[in-house]
Amino acid sequence: MDKFAQQEELLRSSHGGGEQDYSEADAMRAARMHKRTRARYRQYLKKLVLGLQKAGANDLLVKKNGVDVLNVQAIEGCSGEPILNFFHTQKPKKSKKKSAADASAAAAPSDTASSSATTAEPSPLLGASSFEAYRSAIAFAFTDAGVEMSKSWDTAVQQWLRGLKNKQAAQRQSGARGEIGKKVFPKALYEELCAELTKDTRPGSIFTQAYFKLQWTLISRMVNVTKVNWSHMVPMDDHIEITHSVTKTDQSGESKAVKSCYANPFKPEVCLFLGMGIYLACNANVSDHFIFEGGNQDKRYGHQLGEFFREPKITAMLARYGLTPDDMGTHSVRKAGGTAGAAAPFVSLTTLCLRASWTLVSTMKKYIFREKGGDQMLGRVLACLPYSSAKFNALPPHFVREQNADVEKVLDMCFPSTEAKIPKVRAVLRVYLASVVFHADWIKETMPEDHPIFNTPLFADETLLLKLKPLVLGGVVESPEMQPTGTPPSIAVLGELAKCNAKIDAMQQLMVDTIKKTVEEAAIESGAVTAGVLRSVMADEFNRRGIGEVTEKSRDADDTAITIRKFMWGGKFRNAPAGFVLPSKCPLRVGLSLWFRGKPSAGICAYRSFNTDDLAGEMLKKERRKQQKVFSEWKKTMALLKVLAGSAGSIFDSVAVPTTQEVEHLYATAWPNVMKRSTTATSSRGKKSKRTRPMHWTVLTTAKRLRRDAK
Repeated sequence: MDKFAQQEELLRSSHGGGEQDYSEADAMRAARMHKRTRARYRQYLKKLVLGLQKAGANDLLVKKNGVDVLNVQAIEGCSGEPILNFFHTQKPKKSKKKSAADASAAAAPSDTASSSATTAEPSPLLGASSFEAYRSAIAFAFTDAGVEMSKSWDTAVQQWLRGLKNKQAAQRQSGARGEIGKKVFPKALYEELCAELTKDTRPGSIFTQAYFKLQWTLISRMVNVTKVNWSHMVPMDDHIEITHSVTKTDQSGESKAVKSCYANPFKPEVCLFLGMGIYLACNANVSDHFIFEGGNQDKRYGHQLGEFFREPKITAMLARYGLTPDDMGTHSVRKAGGTAGAAAPFVSLTTLCLRASWTLVSTMKKYIFREKGGDQMLGRVLACLPYSSAKFNALPPHFVREQNADVEKVLDMCFPSTEAKIPKVRAVLRVYLASVVFHADWIKETMPEDHPIFNTPLFADETLLLKLKPLVLGGVVESPEMQPTGTPPSIAVLGELAKCNAKIDAMQQLMVDTIKKTVEEAAIESGAVTAGVLRSVMADEFNRRGIGEVTEKSRDADDTAITIRKFMWGGKFRNAPAGFVLPSKCPLRVGLSLWFRGKPSAGICAYRSFNTDDLAGEMLKKERRKQQKVFSEWKKTMALLKVLAGSAGSIFDSVAVPTTQEVEHLYATAWPNVMKRSTTATSSRGKKSKRTRPMHWTVLTTAKRLRRDAK
């Protein structure tokens, strides 16, 4: 075990899980990353040793523990010719698909091909960056052996690399060689990719969209994004500051990279705060110090992002921008974020380099340091806020602190782990939860029904959202809690112009309303029936006959009023709107809430008040029968739960609307009895099946399983 592995093992054994262990945990992750770098260098050295063995350059090798390794003392005195000979053998692997250059060469006449073969290489070498990696690996071998490296052998290699770079640059200019590395993509494509990633329900997609947005916002390398932990995130007024203690260009950590990250309340699909909120809400057990738990999260991200780019729909999207899946990679995100930041007219190149941790010249590094205002403006640009509009001055979704009791209660429900009680972690979770509540309507309209976000406590109970929505402010608003930061003076001028335009629009509407009112009053005096008079008469008649909106109060602690509407279609007033469909994949816990409390946000009453005439209006006969069958299964499930709930099932006979706590108590009482009655809860080997998890039991399958197990 080397010293880095020993350090990692020591830190793991002393890792206690408290807030004071953040630095030790970060050092453990850094040791693991350093160990991975050493392994990569050893792979290059192994290839070099094999190449030297084939070339017969045994004088550059030495036996160590029965294995040939590089003899750094011999390399120190060599001219570099054996190394160059090895480099000339390193050529890219043959691809099964022919490139455009190969196809054109095959179609060319034989005399042209023979003449070009005398001037061009039959097979090109690897890129210059690959040979730079071999140089770094050799330097690592010197450091590992404790030998100081001089420049005697390196001079010839440097000259050869310089010539190779010039030659390959000329080949790229003529089109004979492709560009180096992954390609950059525009901000418009980033927004489209975020929209598709956010709606994706495949395993791991929630992690991928959060990592993708975080890498774009930070313009960081994957190794730094992976190492972000709770101690690195600090809420500051209208943004969150994320710190990188160590970067590739600052291994000693002398100047910490502090980056300001902002929300986008106008475009939920690209909002970092919403993306992180969805990820954390669906991974509620915050049990580690790192945001992205587990090892090799950077490799996981790279693999899943590559699979995402190769989906047919995404491939077609990339083709519209002249890109292919092979052109895209994790480094494309870093390039694209830097390009988007440089496009803003008021962002300086120095600010961009400091945020992206790109190397500055020695003079600039000594005399120019990070300044909050510049990085904050860049953070707003990377949040995709429009910098030519007053919306650039927007505030993030945030809770009003004077009414914070309900917020703390929901935080405990959504994040029940012990680590979520740490003040530093809780402050960050509160910011992300505010964005989820602020965009709740967008989530319901955009996300598919089987998205994991709808199985979280926040969306399982409509009353929680109804309580929290009035406590959230966001957008271009005046807030007593915070003031916007990172905005240039021109944005303040745009804000004042927007206020003037709003007043002018309001004045125009007031003039139109005044004229309409005057015409209405004149028509009434003359005895004419206008549209306004007819609407007023009909509304009064509906209210007199009791067929208007019905307001019913639940027995909540705060006596919250639940407004229930009547929907007019098919010549009758009904309990559900036309085209309403009962959910076919509704978790049992959520189904109980809908059965007793309905959807107050949509004005739909409790589902137990439905009858078959309320369902599948204006649909085909086949669809109506299907909905009636689904409703029948709902009633069978609820009848079984009434029996299994015991005394808690008394709310089935109550006419009043039960509270959220009563519904939760009913579920907690009935669920263990459901598991006892189900004989399929264990597999043939006696192990617990996945079907014992509540998320795998829907309203439709519960009754079917219990009836089947009773046979």
